[in-house]
Amino acid sequence: MAVAPPVPFIGILSPKKGPSAVIDLPPPKNSYV
Repeated sequence: MAVAPPVPFIGILSPKKGPSAVIDLPPPKNSYV
């Protein structure tokens, strides 16, 4: 499940912005590839 949703994964990397980081930062291409 953790692999499917990249949202929580980004939140862990950017705890400062939290889930909002997904909106500010572009989606990781590596995740889709």
